[in-house]
Amino acid sequence: MKKQRILILVALLITPMILSFIKIDGAVENPIDEVITLNVLPNGAPAMDWNLEDIMSDTNYTFSSLGTPCITAMPLLREINDNYSGNPNFVLMSIDLESEEDANETALEDFASTYNMNWKIFRDTVNIANYYNVNSFPTLILFSKTQYIYYSEIGVSGTQHLIDMIDDLLSFSDSTDPIINEIEADKTSFSVLDNRFAVLANITDDTLRHVGYELEMGSYSDSKDFWKPSTYVMNYEFVVDPVAIYNATQYGITNTTINVIAEDFAGLSTTDNITIDVDNLVDAENPFVNITDIKEIDASTGHTFEIIATITDDLLVVNASVELLKNGASFESGIMELDSGNTYSIKFFNLTAKKGDIITVKVTGEDVAGKTTVDEGDYIITASVSLTLPIILATIFLANLIILPIRRIQVRKLTK
Repeated sequence: MKKQRILILVALLITPMILSFIKIDGAVENPIDEVITLNVLPNGAPAMDWNLEDIMSDTNYTFSSLGTPCITAMPLLREINDNYSGNPNFVLMSIDLESEEDANETALEDFASTYNMNWKIFRDTVNIANYYNVNSFPTLILFSKTQYIYYSEIGVSGTQHLIDMIDDLLSFSDSTDPIINEIEADKTSFSVLDNRFAVLANITDDTLRHVGYELEMGSYSDSKDFWKPSTYVMNYEFVVDPVAIYNATQYGITNTTINVIAEDFAGLSTTDNITIDVDNLVDAENPFVNITDIKEIDASTGHTFEIIATITDDLLVVNASVELLKNGASFESGIMELDSGNTYSIKFFNLTAKKGDIITVKVTGEDVAGKTTVDEGDYIITASVSLTLPIILATIFLANLIILPIRRIQVRKLTK
């Protein structure tokens, strides 16, 4: 009989469900002992709805009509199915993951009969596995009754932890909206343009599923999602595009709004927002750029340089880059990192150069308005690359491999 790859779903009407991608023969004969927690999609993300035909009854069902899914390895499905036998809120589903050209419905029916799979069985014609980003078998996903991902793992060695979660979700009850107690920011305005600010939201709910932030300012927006957070106190530092902020202020926009949404597993939600003032910023000057040091820090296997520069601007420096020229020709380039204050640095490792070569360093500073300034300096290579001890030893070893056979030949000639 041909091997089948199927996706197993346990649907719990008006309660949770588990979705499981497995290779049936492997799951039955060789269950995986190790359980690895993972997010196929993030916990709290919505499930995929679909419309497929049950091959055993030739009846079409949608995922949403069956409730929520429960997925686990084949040898353990029977235990879960028996545990909830007669429960009208429990539905177990299997979905064949064979490709359309490899699909064999007769073989699948035979397999289902052999393993007494007396539940609904579908063939995947809508790329369910791709939606959940599943590439390992078995993979299990437990959903809430409102069809959100509640838990996921790769490899199933037991059922008790699943049964405990299913029982909790079967008794699940929540009619209270999440509460956003407060939203705070580490600054109420931008006195100088700053590309980072922290946001703190204190949110309470018994079954919190998702917290999302969205920043809006003119045509610019940024967002972040937290799915099934481990704590109800959410901290997030927005990395705001400083160029977008500057451009917005030039069109007369004077504030930015941060919207916060909190959603729970019952599908209830609450929204709130905080507004931060943005000063109308004017860029009057080009950046100031000064190379403070060009030093060679290692020449054991190649020339390694560190370049340090001071870059300042009346508003904000958004880019600091370096170009190296060797004897006038472009050689290497890179982006400098901000060390502290206005000091930027970068290292270039194991550059190929020889004694007497002239390395020209060009540092460019760019500000938020797109204005640039370049400073440059020269460094003359005064020493050749030194041979380290390992290289010397390797050279001696290779030389011996060549010399020893020659000596043997000479000894043989002398003994003739």
